[in-house]
Amino acid sequence: MGPFVRTPLLLLVLALQAASFIVIDRRCDASEKGALEIAIRETKEIAQAAVDAMNARKIGNSEEAYKGAYDPLFGAGAYPNVKGVMEKVVSLHDDQGFGVTVYCKGGMDQIFAFVPGPPERTEDRDFQNAGKGEGERKVYPAFAGNYQQIFGGDKSNLAANLHGYTPEPGKFDFANQAHIYLTKGAFEIDPKYDSRPVKTIRESGLSTGHSQLDSIQSTTTILLHELMHVAGGLRDPFKQRPGNRIRDGPDGLLYDWKRCVIVAANWDRFQIKTEETADCLMKFALACYLQPPNKDNAPTCWNLGNVDPNTGKPAKIEETGAWIKRSLEVMDARARWHARAFR
Repeated sequence: MGPFVRTPLLLLVLALQAASFIVIDRRCDASEKGALEIAIRETKEIAQAAVDAMNARKIGNSEEAYKGAYDPLFGAGAYPNVKGVMEKVVSLHDDQGFGVTVYCKGGMDQIFAFVPGPPERTEDRDFQNAGKGEGERKVYPAFAGNYQQIFGGDKSNLAANLHGYTPEPGKFDFANQAHIYLTKGAFEIDPKYDSRPVKTIRESGLSTGHSQLDSIQSTTTILLHELMHVAGGLRDPFKQRPGNRIRDGPDGLLYDWKRCVIVAANWDRFQIKTEETADCLMKFALACYLQPPNKDNAPTCWNLGNVDPNTGKPAKIEETGAWIKRSLEVMDARARWHARAFR
């Protein structure tokens, strides 16, 4: 029987979990809190599976399965960066010196303040100053633009994050914390995706029609994507608007396993590092985790980004040549825009 053949759902008894230093904002409602408790637990397990695979250079006892997860997404030289990010995601759950708070829509409405500028920005005033500055803080971590325009009920903006930084060393310092923001869309069931807890998918099997890595999306995968950003840290924590080192591509739209593979295979063309792209990192970790729980079954090879849910074997994604051509055209356009914008 294949490793991902669907089986009757077994009763799972969850052991008590150690306290995590990823905190849920008190204004999340009961349903959101329940989903986040599962997501926080699963994000650590998924990142740890990636660390274990990278340490062994195997998934289970299979080098082929490890290479199938890693090679389509990253070059050989990316290994130290990828491993470092995965280890940091694990440590974020236990690091007493660095705090991550996850906010839901209700809390976001209360902590954000629009500042007309210049520069126009939306400040998060829930960051706590670890410096010794007195009086009103001059700078809070902030998004560019208006919060209502950034989120504004648009389900395509499921999540965002701000990593604290040090605008004035010794006086104003927010570098020991990060905030992650999830909109209502991050908790809703979308029929395009398998939104079950990722552990349930691993234990019970992939579902027909949702056997691609790109067709699995839940509160867990959304939170894990944001944790990849946080784990990467900042390019320059002493600038007024430091950018994340782990980004979403040059214009914030590099998502999905398929596009990560295209970019990784065309480094000379796009000059984008997939090891510095949150969704590419998240998909790798997911491939390491979505493995048969029965160790007697052969590990699953995700080298095609899709497996047959009945056999667990790699299955080709049926994409038209037009899709590939269009993806390359879009990526070319993004690369040209990036070259103009940042030269």
